[in-house]
Amino acid sequence: TWVFRCLNHAVPYAAMGEFFGQPKDDSKAVFQTFVDTYDMGAADLQDALRGIMEAFRLPGEAQQIDRVLQTFGETYYRKHIEHCHSSGSVDGVYLKNSDAAYTLAFSVIMLNVDQHNPRLKKRMVVRDFISNNRGINDNGDIPPEVLTRVFENIQRMEIKTPPTGSLMEGLSPVRWKDFMHLIRKGYRDNALSRLPSSPRAHVQGFLDRIGGRVRTALEFALASDVGASSDALEGLEQLWHLTLQHQSPEADSVAEGLFFFGTEVFHETQKVNAINRGSACLRALFRKALAGISSMSTRQLHMMVYLTVQ
Repeated sequence: TWVFRCLNHAVPYAAMGEFFGQPKDDSKAVFQTFVDTYDMGAADLQDALRGIMEAFRLPGEAQQIDRVLQTFGETYYRKHIEHCHSSGSVDGVYLKNSDAAYTLAFSVIMLNVDQHNPRLKKRMVVRDFISNNRGINDNGDIPPEVLTRVFENIQRMEIKTPPTGSLMEGLSPVRWKDFMHLIRKGYRDNALSRLPSSPRAHVQGFLDRIGGRVRTALEFALASDVGASSDALEGLEQLWHLTLQHQSPEADSVAEGLFFFGTEVFHETQKVNAINRGSACLRALFRKALAGISSMSTRQLHMMVYLTVQ
């Protein structure tokens, strides 16, 4: 998942947020894994939230935002408690439960809009922010010095999400800090780092552990992109190439996804954009078949025969 934090060129940030916010166990599990890669226990909540918001865009619907922030709140609270206990600074724990973390995270998002939306004439001051968050800490209050620190931090620096994960967008201080953190720890918390040192073993480990989740995210992104103008299709094609090259059982599932989108060209009622997407998927399937049909499974060959007959 650190790939999606630092080197995500294939999956649109908006599509990631939409996927994370879906009411499905898979979506929650993927986002939980994603957030777990962040070392946020020593940070104030707004800094932790700022860090993850550099890597995907919050979805637009309130219920989706709620699901995302609920998972974030649970993870931040757990990591915050673990850090305070391991560092001997138990007095530094300012949240009493994960619900308080979730509610404060929601409040921080609202504060960010309030302080940086140019269309708003009247903005909150620190006493308003403190008042709005009374009683959220298990019926108690979060220390005012913490809320003041949160308010001043957001007032000084807006939480922004870059348009894409490309390094061409530049590196913000938060993203640079995240890069340095990953380099210093050497990805030691990532299961991939415990594999043998050969590149093939690393790729195989990647496919075994998160290949299915990457495929689901790419398919979701492609489903949201009827014109196939994003990099999601290329991502699926590259994932299929990897799964075939390493004889991963995930190869059939990737091919089935491309097959499903490809059959859109046979539906007379489809709009032009959907037909364009279907045509692009068909081209991807036949390109691979021409390049290495011997590596394809019987199931994949059956799909190719069906498409050829059609």
